Amino acid sequence: IGLCQFSDYHQEKEEKFCGTSFYLDTKMMLRYLGYSWPELVEETKELVDLIRKEYKGNLCIFEHTFEEILSALNNEIYVLENGGNENYELQCFRTLNNYKKEMFEVDRVKLEDKIKEENIEIKNDIDIKTDENIRYNLDYKAFTQYIHANYPKWKENTIYNDVHSINQIHILRRGNYTKSFGGKQKLPIFVTTNYPLITCCRKYLKEEYQKKGKEYNYDNLPVVADSTLMYRLWLPRASK
Repeated sequence: IGLCQFSDYHQEKEEKFCGTSFYLDTKMMLRYLGYSWPELVEETKELVDLIRKEYKGNLCIFEHTFEEILSALNNEIYVLENGGNENYELQCFRTLNNYKKEMFEVDRVKLEDKIKEENIEIKNDIDIKTDENIRYNLDYKAFTQYIHANYPKWKENTIYNDVHSINQIHILRRGNYTKSFGGKQKLPIFVTTNYPLITCCRKYLKEEYQKKGKEYNYDNLPVVADSTLMYRLWLPRASK
């Protein structure tokens, strides 16, 4: 997959990735911050290092993604004190590292500083209601309902935040999908571990564009899987 996606390593590296913003989803950030089992943590750190060090890309998260990370830590603190449903990867992390409630409380206080120390920028959400942005808005209600219909067990708030991230990218790109991401215009991309979300996004956008009689390159989505991105970045570097 990596070889198929690249034409010229050096040209792609300078023109496509240098200065391009990669927005990470909540689960990727939790893994990058260490809240999972070691293999997933190291895998995520390798991808982040490739983006930052090898390709000189920008690493970002949306403000609402930061709030989701904070919420995950708050939930862990609540569960350890009162019981309840626990995030599986956080549970594994806690068990492997003998992590206590008090440690999560310290992490919660230091979370924003820790993310900034890692040179990951927390971006304010774009105002989607301004005249210049409103024309690029996706239909939140229709999109969330489409995903919920396909995956009824997913939490509504999680679906909304995913749609919000995709819409923010859509606005930042001004609806431009001539490339998957990067290029001379440095088109940003949302990186996720949620593969079914990508399938839903592809199907939904295809139906929406067909309704409007517009053409759309369905291979160039506003969202990409972390594994796909790893193939694209790692293999050309290894080949070099």
